[in-house]
Amino acid sequence: GAGTHIPLTVRNPSTKPFRGMIKVQATGRVAMKVAPQLVNIALDANGSNRDTIALIASANDMPLDMPRWWRIFPQADPKLLDQRTWKKLPSQLPGTDGMITGIDVMASNHKIDFAQITGSIKEKRSVIGFAYLDSPRDVELPVAASADWWMAWYCNGQQVYSTLATGNRHGNFADHTFTLPLKKGRNVIAFQCLSGSGGWSISMAGPAERALAVSGGTAADRLAITLTDENDNVLAEQITPLKLVGPVAPLGAINFDQPAAWQTLQPLAQLSEKDVTNFYQAEPDQSRWYAGQDDLSANVWLRRAADGALHLFISARDDDHHTDASAEHGDGLRYVLADDAGNTILDQSVTGNHQQGVTNYHVLIPADAMHSNTFRLNLRLFDNDAGVHKQTLDLGDVEAPAVGLRLRR
Repeated sequence: GAGTHIPLTVRNPSTKPFRGMIKVQATGRVAMKVAPQLVNIALDANGSNRDTIALIASANDMPLDMPRWWRIFPQADPKLLDQRTWKKLPSQLPGTDGMITGIDVMASNHKIDFAQITGSIKEKRSVIGFAYLDSPRDVELPVAASADWWMAWYCNGQQVYSTLATGNRHGNFADHTFTLPLKKGRNVIAFQCLSGSGGWSISMAGPAERALAVSGGTAADRLAITLTDENDNVLAEQITPLKLVGPVAPLGAINFDQPAAWQTLQPLAQLSEKDVTNFYQAEPDQSRWYAGQDDLSANVWLRRAADGALHLFISARDDDHHTDASAEHGDGLRYVLADDAGNTILDQSVTGNHQQGVTNYHVLIPADAMHSNTFRLNLRLFDNDAGVHKQTLDLGDVEAPAVGLRLRR
């Protein structure tokens, strides 16, 4: 539903002038327009030429990816569940030793390693996972999965794929393909995974990863660039994979004043050590150094309401909270929204609600505050420990908002 600009540079390393043409073609899961499709090239010896390709992707009518944010229940016993359980996202499930509270985890590179999370492996230990997946319409979504070692998949309570009888076998995404019968709106996707003798994990592939596996290496979304000479002889070809990013996900019918309601939705970003700027790291006093996830880290959600307003949620871990009337002198949040040119749309600071080592923020951005459908999001969390402005946690750059995360409403 939006466009981007791609720089294209052609160099002539020879000692002779060159005349030719660049042909550009975009292929993807949604219709794409590219301009110009033909670029005439005239280069002197050892010369170069730089052009810009405009690429516009049409709106998507199905989910682009599998969920990455899952609520998992290690040691939950599927024999104690009825069919209705697979249709909702629970907070607890019964296990052999009593009720089990779910753990919210992010799949890293499309994979969840339960052995790493639980710290142990024993053959045929069970884990059950749930996630939400929003769909613009009723659709059969092509996906794939793999497990170490047994797995079953469910969509809105219906089992759609299982290797519980045979095991994972080859373990490639191309070996385990199936579809999710999604309904318009919010869907509940679930899996069961049983550990093998040497590992315990599950991997999931959305339409792009599945297409890559089945085709043997051809990306579903790609830009093909061909260089020809004056006689139309092909001199070079380049295939560049494209990553489609959907618009801001819908909020749905939830009580957004209750953190437990929006924390089940997939975060926009996770901020941790790599996003921290500590102002005392060079000093010998280690008490002011960054001390890990509990010192400062955060999950960020951004969702679009039915009236077009944006809801920004942040859940920040901070074990030493300091309150001040100013968000930048105490512990607080500054958020800056800018248009594509870097012009500031909103620049505001707020304080959050702190309880038991977690500070939650909820910011409502009215629809009429946004001047365009595409925008840049920048966040800065301030951490003041023991009266000292110790560090910040950043998404983008509030001082240079043109570099922020590019999004579309």
